Amino acid sequence: METFKTSPMPVLTRLLGEADLSQLVNLRECILNGIKSSELYLREDDEFDFLTKHLALSGRTVGVFKDGELIAYGIVKLDGDPIEGGTLSGQFNLILRITKSAIMQSSMVKKEYRGLGLQGHLLRFRERIGRERGCETMFSQVSLANSYSRENLLTNRYVIVGIVRHSNGSVRHVFAKSIDRSFYSCDASSTGTWVDAKNINEQEQLFEKGFVATRDDFSERLRFIKHNLTI
Repeated sequence: METFKTSPMPVLTRLLGEADLSQLVNLRECILNGIKSSELYLREDDEFDFLTKHLALSGRTVGVFKDGELIAYGIVKLDGDPIEGGTLSGQFNLILRITKSAIMQSSMVKKEYRGLGLQGHLLRFRERIGRERGCETMFSQVSLANSYSRENLLTNRYVIVGIVRHSNGSVRHVFAKSIDRSFYSCDASSTGTWVDAKNINEQEQLFEKGFVATRDDFSERLRFIKHNLTI
């Protein structure tokens, strides 16, 4: 059993396999049915294929169990394209080209177990998998409307490095984190520039000028500071 700082609840955390597929499909379907807005999360074209290929072929899926029940999962995609065919604004295209990366994919927690720190727990577990595979940078994409996931990633030392626009019209923030060393440096004394979290145009302008977003202000504003790449 593994425990984590934000909850005394004992849980078992392990990689999922084909034997866990039924529980995984049921948990994901239950959670997706409760999401009312497509802005928060888009279903995959083929849900079953998406889940099965991330059990071993294209990545790994981590599961959290309580008394034998799967209550949360997180997927990490290994050696993939962090922007998956989208168009990334910002200067971090350089990092995409010269570092080996892993991509934090879907991560979901059953409703009654939310608020206990499981998302952070799954994040750190998947980072460990990436490190063991020799990945240097972790990436993730999050809807601009998903303030909870944005806060979770920023709290765990990810920074927003750009905005990606997909052919289906969806717009996502791109988060990045160097696993073993910082790939950018910022002026710690800078107060930064605060921008409305939904103001896409102003954010894109700042990304192009060499800014990253490092924190949010009660999910309403993002703090942008100038960075210098160190790779």
